[in-house]
Amino acid sequence: MQPDWDTLEWRLVPFDTGTVRSVAGALTPFIGGESLQSLAGKHERGRGYEPAGGYAGLMLQLDPDEWRAHLFGDAIDELSEWAGDRVPLLGCTCGDLQCWPLLARVVQDGAGVRWDQFRQLHRRHWEYGDFGPFVFETEAYERAVQHAITLKCSKE
Repeated sequence: MQPDWDTLEWRLVPFDTGTVRSVAGALTPFIGGESLQSLAGKHERGRGYEPAGGYAGLMLQLDPDEWRAHLFGDAIDELSEWAGDRVPLLGCTCGDLQCWPLLARVVQDGAGVRWDQFRQLHRRHWEYGDFGPFVFETEAYERAVQHAITLKCSKE
């Protein structure tokens, strides 16, 4: 049976906290037209978690090969020390990735790429079992990743 594929688009979203500003913007995933920040915030508020949301797109300074590896679930060394088998898909609004990241496992299997097992690094007791999984058709995911790399690497 063919799964119902989710759609993924990466956008550069302006990033300015007053103290941290990125002219290039933060690389932000949109699933079905809604930002992952919005989806995660709704999930967290629905469970009564505080503080809910507070996420921003990714501000990592990576080369194209590192971006590709990251978006396919291979955390770069400095991230794998604290992210384990997951990668950050969102960072904190303060600009420090380790401050408030939303982590997920990224798994490629068969014809799809799946984001699942979400976790908030600093609130490990928060439940995300009913958040996602988000499943993308592999070719569409490849195109979205290439678009993300082009967006991010052409602005730095």
